Amino acid sequence: MDNATINLSSQRIESIDAIRGFALMGLFLVHMVEYFELYWYAPEPGWVHSLIFGLFAGKAYALFALMFGVSSYILLEAPASSASLSRPRYAWRMLLLGLLGYCHSLIYAGDILQILALGGLLLLALHRIPTALLIALAAIFLFQIPFFIQYLWILPNEAYTQPKFWAASAENFEVFANASLANLLHYNMWQGQLPKWLANYETGALWNFLGLFFIGIVLARKNYFSKSTIKSYLITIVFLAAIMITAVTLRNYYASQFNPFMHRWVFEEGLTRLYNFCFVGIYLTAGAVLYRLKIGKTLLKPLAACGRASLSLYLLQTLVFVPLFYGFGLKLHATIGQSTALLLGLVAWMIQIIIANIWLSHCRYAPVEKLWRKLTVIKLRQ
Repeated sequence: MDNATINLSSQRIESIDAIRGFALMGLFLVHMVEYFELYWYAPEPGWVHSLIFGLFAGKAYALFALMFGVSSYILLEAPASSASLSRPRYAWRMLLLGLLGYCHSLIYAGDILQILALGGLLLLALHRIPTALLIALAAIFLFQIPFFIQYLWILPNEAYTQPKFWAASAENFEVFANASLANLLHYNMWQGQLPKWLANYETGALWNFLGLFFIGIVLARKNYFSKSTIKSYLITIVFLAAIMITAVTLRNYYASQFNPFMHRWVFEEGLTRLYNFCFVGIYLTAGAVLYRLKIGKTLLKPLAACGRASLSLYLLQTLVFVPLFYGFGLKLHATIGQSTALLLGLVAWMIQIIIANIWLSHCRYAPVEKLWRKLTVIKLRQ
């Protein structure tokens, strides 16, 4: 969610901001139709769920992770960029992001800022390795090799009949739906955090994050957003679509051959992560192509302000909508329905676009981004 620039002349590449804004939109719409996780308290699948989850679930957050890798390149490797930071400053910046994420997670336990902060600290240690090695590591993580290896050790255990995060998440939903604000804050200090980390480990999402971070740095090094040709973008889309089709075909035709439930779940989950990564790549590449076209740029440009203000808007969404859905507030999770939640989300997103564009037409930074920047470069007295 960093709003740094990519080119060495320190001028923003607007398409990057627009892609980040698009990712924020997808993430927000998923949160709305799942009532900030409380949809799973009493799920009722329907067309809204299928549509929004098909378009954005597992994809919007992945697009954020990839763009985070791009921003990390700017902050760590771009020597002529005004946004670049020393390694200690960058580490301090990530610690601030992690602290902010933890505070945010006291209200919404599904916070992703903590994961981004940990990824940033890892990139601090690894960002200087050669591009070819970064690509190799990214391929290992994105093809879910560590994910499948971890289950080679786990699956022989007959007691492991379903993912552990399912039961842990069910406890969370009970608290989210019924607890007072004080009890929610107390619960999320520790126990409410566990299902998120367990889910990210069991589903392979953590490995996905790592691969996406690395790919982001590679794309930034190669000036993918400014120097690639339309032809190379189209070739990328065709290549990713071919992998998607292969992943879906394997999942549909071979999953039924796995008899124990967990064996099938692991097979399907691994292929789904690969499918989602390709979907993200197509989103990213399509966005870059559209920004080369006049009509595409006109349509996407309003999202650029949301990308620049993504951290502020992400936190604002929680502060406004969690009280609407959760037990300490209006408890709308029990009555609103996904169609109404989607409509409310679309209206709220349009309002966020207006707010972000007006704010950034008068100010250089959004409020939280400005505070984060000031704290990053603060000088302590000797």
